Amino acid sequence: MKNKIYYVTSKQWEFVYNNMNKDNLMYFEIDGKEIQTVHAFIDAMIETFRLPDEHRYRFTEPERINGTNWPAFRDRMTDLLWFDDWTAPICFVIKNFSQFIVETKSDREHANDSEYIRDKEYIMWNFEEVILPFWEEEIEQIVVGGEKRVFNVYCVD
Repeated sequence: MKNKIYYVTSKQWEFVYNNMNKDNLMYFEIDGKEIQTVHAFIDAMIETFRLPDEHRYRFTEPERINGTNWPAFRDRMTDLLWFDDWTAPICFVIKNFSQFIVETKSDREHANDSEYIRDKEYIMWNFEEVILPFWEEEIEQIVVGGEKRVFNVYCVD
């Protein structure tokens, strides 16, 4: 099992979706064209994944990236205990991905900084480097009785 981020066209997604085993599948979808800031992304994730403790995700301290408490977000996305089936495969879809967080104020302010990670890239990094590997392997080492689970992200255009 390899949890992945897939970048697909609408036509490819239609084929994947129509041939996907939807039994026991946890399906989540957001529309990228409706999300143009990190805060809008966090709000969409709170609503879509029913993330508890919504007050935990925003801070005004400068050490938080764009006022976002990313450790709290990653913690909740590697928890998901509030769902009934803790082992069901997860399919997370970002429709209109090319329109998702096109450019933020922070991106513009750091346009000439070669070390700056754009907001959209940082969001995807969180999935690729933390959330997906957790569900693919780490859960068995970190959570007593934890079981691996399929968690795939589809970025659709």
